[in-house]
Amino acid sequence: MGGFDSPVDSESRGGSSRAPDGARAEGSDFEGEGGAGDEAEAEKDGADGSDDTDEATATPSAPAPKKDEKKPATEGPAAPAAAATTPAAPCDDTSGSEPGCGELQSGACGSVFGPLCEQLGAALKPKVATAIVQCLVENNRRSRCESIEECLERGLEQVCVAPPDREVCEKLFARCDPPEEGPWQDVDHCAKGVASLKKAARAKVVECLEDSCGLETCFLKAGT
Repeated sequence: MGGFDSPVDSESRGGSSRAPDGARAEGSDFEGEGGAGDEAEAEKDGADGSDDTDEATATPSAPAPKKDEKKPATEGPAAPAAAATTPAAPCDDTSGSEPGCGELQSGACGSVFGPLCEQLGAALKPKVATAIVQCLVENNRRSRCESIEECLERGLEQVCVAPPDREVCEKLFARCDPPEEGPWQDVDHCAKGVASLKKAARAKVVECLEDSCGLETCFLKAGT
């Protein structure tokens, strides 16, 4: 009795601990090693036509860069702006009015500058005469009575020389030697002197120069 199991009990216990061979094959833990499960899985992949490996490793294509429509297709250095050119103002030595000589009638150089100022106003264009007289006034205040030539040169800077003025002096220097003294040492200075004269005084000087080589003497007569 109690120490032995009956055949029925033994069989019953064995059924609970041992499964049939067919059932054990289906529930085996080693299905992945060449089992039916692997074959079925392979057939399924083939039917789908997909490859998990290729999908995982494929490199996505980069999107094409967008074209900046606001930026011009080609760019080069900007062309320099054309330099604005302002035409030079025409030379004009006819403006102004005759200078006053009151202050030059007295002072350290009054005896020289006074009479000279009167002659300048009568012979020279107003703009030229004014520049000379202003220089004489300055020097009279400083007792620089020897500065007449300096002031003449300052006035002649205001002159507009024309071709006929040069022609007069070119003819003169072609037949006469240049003066040893005075502001008329060459054609350029002579032409400025002729151009500085009023119309009536100019005609008088040109007539004098046709018969004489005394350039300074002819200019001095212009104011008489």
